Amino acid sequence: MLEQYAGGASTYYEMNEEMLQIARQRLAKFPADFDHLVANDLHQLMKVHEIMDRVDVAQTLVEHLLHRRETRWPSYQTRTDYPERDDVNWLKFVNSRRDPKTGNIEVLTRPYEQVIPGDRYKP
Repeated sequence: MLEQYAGGASTYYEMNEEMLQIARQRLAKFPADFDHLVANDLHQLMKVHEIMDRVDVAQTLVEHLLHRRETRWPSYQTRTDYPERDDVNWLKFVNSRRDPKTGNIEVLTRPYEQVIPGDRYKP
């Protein structure tokens, strides 16, 4: 599902707002089924936890991709609706945190601070 809607290899790592919204909607359905996962031994329990973790990571990834409105890494993460790199507005870190009570993912940005002097990363 992420392969098709969130810029996987089969789509040449290209994505747009519409496809990412579809990925968000489809991923939102998975947690409701977590209560139905069953493990008969510790190995299966590990697999259950892996499934839950993968959904968590996928949801967070999609939120990050929706938030960053630029193409920062062409051929790796290309937003077809925002094809250009935008250092003026997006030379920053995108971070997130999930509220443990609501499950909502909050996306926030933090400034980029250049540690080594030079003009390598200045817009």
